[in-house]
Amino acid sequence: MRMLAVVARVVLPFARPCGRRGIIINNHNQTARQMRVQIDALGRYFTFVDHEGMVRALGSRGRGKPFCLLTFDDGKRVNILEAAPELRRRGVPAVFYVVSDAAGRGTPLWIDLANALEENVEGLPAELRVATLKELPHDEAVRRVTAACACYQISPDQADPAVQPMSWDEIRSLHAQGFTIGAHGRRHGILTEMPEEAARDEIRESTRAVSEALGVPCPSFAFPNGNGTERLARYALECGVTTVMTTEPRWVGASARPAWLPRVQLYAKYDAGRVIAKVLAALPGLFLRDPGRPRPEKF
Repeated sequence: MRMLAVVARVVLPFARPCGRRGIIINNHNQTARQMRVQIDALGRYFTFVDHEGMVRALGSRGRGKPFCLLTFDDGKRVNILEAAPELRRRGVPAVFYVVSDAAGRGTPLWIDLANALEENVEGLPAELRVATLKELPHDEAVRRVTAACACYQISPDQADPAVQPMSWDEIRSLHAQGFTIGAHGRRHGILTEMPEEAARDEIRESTRAVSEALGVPCPSFAFPNGNGTERLARYALECGVTTVMTTEPRWVGASARPAWLPRVQLYAKYDAGRVIAKVLAALPGLFLRDPGRPRPEKF
């Protein structure tokens, strides 16, 4: 960690002069303790901004620290129970991307079913593993994982706040606390693995649901699993959002477009050293694999 800190102090001050505006972090189910680690590690080198501050920073050539926007995908209750209180205590803004059908029904995502199979079934066939399911048409992936859970008598722990989705009342509470709420699809379907009209429906209906629940326009859309296309990103803009998030693991450069923004994924298990290591690895935009594709992560 000490060597990483030295490298970071030497390298990161040159990020902005080299055309790197800042970084967008992709989180999921971090606890309060894990957020303290992340905030302490990133706060030494970045200025935390909210969504609107990030949009302004895209066109800014100002000096000082690069920006950091924290985002959270999937809209699980652990966000409001653990991450949000710690963020508020530290005065750090964030964007929470919610899956609209899950928020309305309180049911686990299909990916939670898939994860429960991998965690609990020894010798799980390859066709039921998460990496395989993500490459299937969405309806087929859901059919296959639902049938497998019934066969193996496996179900995710619906009392687990890392599984249970937030309700719309809880999402409205986050918004009232000053956090930004974005859309993450209706069902967390992988949009590139479904007909385009179905993918458009995921974008249109999830952004509409967020707007109607909060009474304000939905400002941002994040591709589930990071899988998207330029056509779908343009359609999201037509639906009224101002930014579209991917999982391309790189910094936000001077040429970044609001319709196709990169994010660097940090896993809940990361300590401060791994946080800084991944941030440094993302700086050149060459070394990390996109987790939106079914390939192994190095970090």
